[in-house]
Amino acid sequence: MLGGRGRPPSSYTSGYKEVTDDKGNNVTFNSDKANRGNDPDYLTARLKRSHGEIYNRWLAGEYRSVRAAAIDAGIVRELTTVEKIKKLWLKMTPEEKEEFQMWATEQL
Repeated sequence: MLGGRGRPPSSYTSGYKEVTDDKGNNVTFNSDKANRGNDPDYLTARLKRSHGEIYNRWLAGEYRSVRAAAIDAGIVRELTTVEKIKKLWLKMTPEEKEEFQMWATEQL
């Protein structure tokens, strides 16, 4: 049951705390996360809605994938090489970090 403007009514109980104001909340009621982010259906809808020209070029086959079209549109941002290395660094064991540091020092 929704209140005004598609929001839950002011007496809505979220399960963790009772919401008593009518300011709205940063809550997503659709728990299907597959339809957001990098999901092809989401990217297609977003291209169609916000970047019609690129969407039409994607339909015409100018892009190898909807993700490539979304990157061109600025919807998806590819990580830089340094960002990828930083993410991998956080996953490395201490031994792997030491090995990588020795290798990187040799490359200088």
